[in-house]
Amino acid sequence: MERVMKKNIVIPCQECEGEGVLADRHPNDPSCQSIECHVCGGEGEEEFLADYNNEQEALEDYPEMLRCE
Repeated sequence: MERVMKKNIVIPCQECEGEGVLADRHPNDPSCQSIECHVCGGEGEEEFLADYNNEQEALEDYPEMLRCE
């Protein structure tokens, strides 16, 4: 039986869709500018800890997962 361990799950940032930037207003506005995502700090990734036996279990819950550390 495998041990349940805390795994660091890394997924694309849901706020900026993994881009790391957001528009500060509607994209069709001529004065629109790209700003750093306030959720991921411009990295394009979100990280959190969760209990999993292995990476495959985490992938079942997070199919968009970039990595499991």
